[in-house]
Amino acid sequence: MRKAAFSRAANAWQPALPGLEIRRLDNIFFAVCPEEAAATQIHDIAKSIGVEFGLRGRLLDRLCLHLTLHGLGEFEGLPRSRIAQANDAARSISMPAFDVGFDRAMSFGTNGQNRPLVLRGSVGHAELRRLHRLLGEAMRRVGLGKRLRKSFTPHVTMLYDSRSVAERTVPPVRWTVREFVLIHSPQGHSRHHHLGRWELRG
Repeated sequence: MRKAAFSRAANAWQPALPGLEIRRLDNIFFAVCPEEAAATQIHDIAKSIGVEFGLRGRLLDRLCLHLTLHGLGEFEGLPRSRIAQANDAARSISMPAFDVGFDRAMSFGTNGQNRPLVLRGSVGHAELRRLHRLLGEAMRRVGLGKRLRKSFTPHVTMLYDSRSVAERTVPPVRWTVREFVLIHSPQGHSRHHHLGRWELRG
């Protein structure tokens, strides 16, 4: 009898029978990332809420905190042609830097084991929506419009948990959005790779 192979992912050993290896996808998306001080504050807020409500979900690493703008999709390996198209779209964006603020935390969704606990607010969200719209239009021009979503709710996910947290106020988190980035997030790994970054200039 052949022994089962094992694959390493997300700090845990998982069995992979020959011919039934775990399929890992690569998620590619545009996002805005908080500045270092803001990321630390967000992490502290998530930790505090987790203790208060007995949440067991693992906090997202500070370096992985982000606000998604648009996704390119999930792929097996890096899609070089799509990444080149994304670069073309991103280079066309002309918009000044702006401030954002978040002062509310809540869970999205009403059931399931992976409800996201998110940070929301209102400061700078008109500018975030403008950036979302401009980037979406640019992606359509270069042929990346198939997966674009018109709806956009600015938020930063802090952790996932089976328990739900009702909307509540939290200490305000603010930072200046000076750039947006293209992120590669390998499925099953708690890390992000920045494939490109573009300064906001208007």
